[in-house]
Amino acid sequence: MKFQAERNHYERVLREEGQWTDSVDFDIPPPDVRIDPTESQSTNSVCCWPSTGGLIVASRVHPVELEYIGIDRFHVNEFSSNQTEEDEFCMKLRRIGGKWWEDFFDHDWATGYKMRTLSVQEKEVLFLGWPDDGGVWILRFENPAKVRDRGWHIGIINNALTMEERCKAIEIAGGLYFKKPEDCEYVRPLLEGFGGHEPRGRKEEDEGWRDLGTFEEWDY
Repeated sequence: MKFQAERNHYERVLREEGQWTDSVDFDIPPPDVRIDPTESQSTNSVCCWPSTGGLIVASRVHPVELEYIGIDRFHVNEFSSNQTEEDEFCMKLRRIGGKWWEDFFDHDWATGYKMRTLSVQEKEVLFLGWPDDGGVWILRFENPAKVRDRGWHIGIINNALTMEERCKAIEIAGGLYFKKPEDCEYVRPLLEGFGGHEPRGRKEEDEGWRDLGTFEEWDY
């Protein structure tokens, strides 16, 4: 019932804005597990459901990051029925760049179908590394198009086998180190809460990223 209600809501909104087409397919139910490794042939998407509502999604999650947040890389990971435990996991997901969305359809509507403009936080891409001795390494791009422009620099990050190697790769690729993670304006929100949407408008400048395919088409 909830799935059908959410689907009907988005169809109604799209029709009111003249954006609905028969090619928009919202008949696929939203995820009900954190991750099912069998569903992806390359990288992974991980979801969680915070107590504040909505959901948090981390896309293009690599094995090193899965291990860092305590995910079983070979089996389905169910969400926790204990909300305190689920909130704790959501905060872990934020540490690898997980973003908050109103619901599953809002996420797909924005990143898959490109039916609305993304906010600054929604379209940014963060590569994060958490060394054992503290601090954080970060490499930030304003949008996926900027990632493509860097080319091979990003590939070395994905080749890391441990979090320490990931930190080194981010350094080689031009990332910055912050001894105190909260001193980084892009990391601080990830540590303070589950996130949210900033005010945005449909006419917001998108710097051309919408001409370069959906987020799902970018393998970085």
